[in-house]
Amino acid sequence: MDADYTDPIALIRRSSDNAQKAFYFDTNNILSLLSEDGSGTTLGDWIGSNDGYLVTGYSQDVSGVTFTASNAADQQRIIIGGALVDINGAVAMVGNNDRYVISTSLTVNSAFVVAENDGYNSLNTVFGGGLNIGFCFGGSLATGISMLKDGVGFIQTNVEDLNPHLASFLTETGIYVDGSLGASGIVNDLTITTIAGRSDSSTTGMNGKIAAIVSYSTDKTADRAAIEAKINSNFTTSLLP
Repeated sequence: MDADYTDPIALIRRSSDNAQKAFYFDTNNILSLLSEDGSGTTLGDWIGSNDGYLVTGYSQDVSGVTFTASNAADQQRIIIGGALVDINGAVAMVGNNDRYVISTSLTVNSAFVVAENDGYNSLNTVFGGGLNIGFCFGGSLATGISMLKDGVGFIQTNVEDLNPHLASFLTETGIYVDGSLGASGIVNDLTITTIAGRSDSSTTGMNGKIAAIVSYSTDKTADRAAIEAKINSNFTTSLLP
């Protein structure tokens, strides 16, 4: 995570009473049960043995972009029974056809995503924008990790399983999966309005976990390996071979 970021990282809703509270990174620059609310209350003490739902996630860049699910039904769990959901030691959110609205639409040229499916043959949207389905982990239009534009002109890998993967989506190059080129090709940049779901459908979203999303408006093909290494530094076990 970005050690220079000092604002709250997540607004969380507690299942027992629907109370909401924002929490900051802990002293190790991660979100953990030791993260505090700014007044000395830790996330672990506040959540107890309840589930916690991510209401708003705050970007760590200078743009101040947030992603929010105002409806409780769209909020993904980040804590289950008092324990943080994770992928290889990094905090993740897990949901089923939920979606978050981005505060400012983003034009995405390159994106780096850590996610995993919880089932096959569903359109697991990581980024979306109307029919710009975006970047997905398996689906009815594609049976692997894929990039799409308006449902056409998509490229896909043959990777569709229930394991976590680091997928690097480069619209000018192709898709790398866990550091290896899975499919080459070019699609248009994507205008993104939602995360973990499509803005035009309340029943088409990400079924599984998302632990990291890093996006750029420019081509990051030349910087891919360095960005992947930075992402992997936040995981107990590297997602690269």
